[in-house]
Amino acid sequence: IVGVVQALRRKTAISWYWLGCAVIWAAVILIFPLFSVYHPEYAFPIGLLGLFFGWLSVHLGCLSAAIFTHALHNSITISVTVLFPQVIHWVYGE
Repeated sequence: IVGVVQALRRKTAISWYWLGCAVIWAAVILIFPLFSVYHPEYAFPIGLLGLFFGWLSVHLGCLSAAIFTHALHNSITISVTVLFPQVIHWVYGE
């Protein structure tokens, strides 16, 4: 695989940066439908949130920011669900 990537880079003059970005974004975009399968009732909003987490990881260059933001989202969702159970249906639907 490395040889193919190196040959592709030489023939098309694609920099390692852009090639890396393309691979990362392909992974982020491919994960969107797979992640949505596990949350079918909330597929679209949760899928968009997953895309945001992917963008955050790519933009900041680290996974820890997306992990922290995901944990923050889950904490807020659980807190709102416990304190105001009717709100979760308004936000995510029935």
